[in-house]
Amino acid sequence: MPTNKILIRSAMAAASALILLGCVPAEVIHSKHNSSAVAQDIIARGWIPNCLPPGASNIEETHDLDVNNGKGSFSFTESDVDHLRAKLTPYERDDRPLKSGTPRSRHEKRGYQFYSFENFDLAINWQNRHARFWLAGI
Repeated sequence: MPTNKILIRSAMAAASALILLGCVPAEVIHSKHNSSAVAQDIIARGWIPNCLPPGASNIEETHDLDVNNGKGSFSFTESDVDHLRAKLTPYERDDRPLKSGTPRSRHEKRGYQFYSFENFDLAINWQNRHARFWLAGI
């Protein structure tokens, strides 16, 4: 009889360990950068689009390593507009939805227009010189 109790306790301990291992919190990383020059490492890793203009500032990004997605934002200067426009592909009105699941209408009401660059979706407010981006998935 004592052997059965030991086996049952061992099995319960193993099952509990497996359940706890499945409940490990996701590895979500958030970073802030003052300029695109400072953000080069995270850009090289693919968490920030490689189309940031030289004057980009207030760069923020958050990414989740477990599900390989991310999002962020940055500001840019008036002199960066042509550089940024040259790198982006505009979305047509009926194009695919944002990979982030964020409704396009929410951003359109705030003056954002939609673009893509490599594996990123971007919403750009040219008047306020502000951009939001989402890793579109790999």
